[in-house]
Amino acid sequence: MRVFPILLYAILGGTGLCADAAAKATGQVGDWTVVDAIAVRDDSGVRIVVSDKPFDRAGIAADLRFDIGDTSAHEDTAQGRMLNLYIDAEGKLSSLGVGGSSSYSSDMDSALVWRTRTNEAIAGGFEYDTIKLDFDLPVWTNGAIPRVGAALGADGGEAGKVLQAYLAALAANDFDAFVALSPPTWRESMNASKAKGEGQLEIDAVTSELPQAIKIVGGHGEAQRAWIDLSATRDGKPVKAVATVESDANGWYVRRIETLK
Repeated sequence: MRVFPILLYAILGGTGLCADAAAKATGQVGDWTVVDAIAVRDDSGVRIVVSDKPFDRAGIAADLRFDIGDTSAHEDTAQGRMLNLYIDAEGKLSSLGVGGSSSYSSDMDSALVWRTRTNEAIAGGFEYDTIKLDFDLPVWTNGAIPRVGAALGADGGEAGKVLQAYLAALAANDFDAFVALSPPTWRESMNASKAKGEGQLEIDAVTSELPQAIKIVGGHGEAQRAWIDLSATRDGKPVKAVATVESDANGWYVRRIETLK
């Protein structure tokens, strides 16, 4: 059984520092050079993330959060390496994370030096072992990360029409239309599933994960990607969701539909 658009993360576009002119970061982490960084606040403090590849700010902002989906996409698709500095509410380092592990020792305290630390911006440096960083960053708030791209109309524009057709194909159990509106790299495998008599199973798997009563309420977009905001219900309760719709030379297709936290 394949995993379909509602479960996958959007392909990274690699917008880099030019997408956030206020973000500045330089330095070295072992054998790699820092080229981009972001800072995100949540209930526990601020997380500073530096990488040797540009972050996809538009993709991150689609669901208003920077979370494990974004880090997985950055590592898997952009092949980006990352270092995380976790800062507590008092401005002290609580842990240092690389890959799936984190560490802390008291001698890291003096390695972190602040020049600026407000709710909106941070600037400073961190020098410890083979790590040497300098950063000057705006601070995002998780759950309210600002969107990147042009605002779309209430119907989602051209991408919204494609999303409506995709949802209609699922509702009608129209597997061929479903395939045509799915990512091109998946279509051969999807058609192989149909040949084995598993087409309906594929549709059912996607439909079971979707919220109900989906309605387009707007969105934002770039030249080849759009994020369509949705109102919906799940278990009878109102929820919000966002659909990622992308395009290539042959037209638009749906990458995923995600219910927001």
